[in-house]
Amino acid sequence: MFNSIPSRYLLATILMSVGTAFAQDHAGVAPPCRVGQKLNFRYDDGRLFTREILSREGDLCVITESSKFYYDKDWVLVRVVDAKGRMITEPEPSFPEVGERWLPFPLAVGKTWETEVRGRSAERQRVIVYQNSYSVLAQEEITVPAGTFNTFKIKHEQSHNATGTKRWGVRYFWYAPELGYYVKRHWEPKESVDQFFWQTRRDFELETISVSK
Repeated sequence: MFNSIPSRYLLATILMSVGTAFAQDHAGVAPPCRVGQKLNFRYDDGRLFTREILSREGDLCVITESSKFYYDKDWVLVRVVDAKGRMITEPEPSFPEVGERWLPFPLAVGKTWETEVRGRSAERQRVIVYQNSYSVLAQEEITVPAGTFNTFKIKHEQSHNATGTKRWGVRYFWYAPELGYYVKRHWEPKESVDQFFWQTRRDFELETISVSK
């Protein structure tokens, strides 16, 4: 004869399992290099783009969008091969993030960080020094065309003083740990200095997910 598990303990076990799964989904640890993962996005103007994890080359994770990006195990961008086949290993205005860490994992609500980069302005293609401030605001469940995801909502404020007057823009990213990337980006004009600050940096949402073998 065996003793059955009292219902209150069974319920506690189920709740604990659900809680553990929820915590794991929301873990802000660095993602693995998921070779074969293909994320398809749509901008708010209808254009499409794809982010695909192509391969591993030693300790480097190779990701393609319009160019090939090579990240080390800490998600530092160590080099880029652009659409013309040119290799970039030092930061330059077209690729100011070379040498920078993509995100400072592990993520957690309340975490903040700052960077400074030399990039090219969208309006006049001038080279400008940009100050970037980031903060993880909350954990949010959001729905995009590809599905519903548990995410970290990240605020990004970028500013510069190139004209002698401070200009800034604010946008938000929703990072989904289960995918290891953003599922949505939204520029907030009401929090930005004017409508032209990020005029070529469109909002996007994740449309579909696929995995090649």
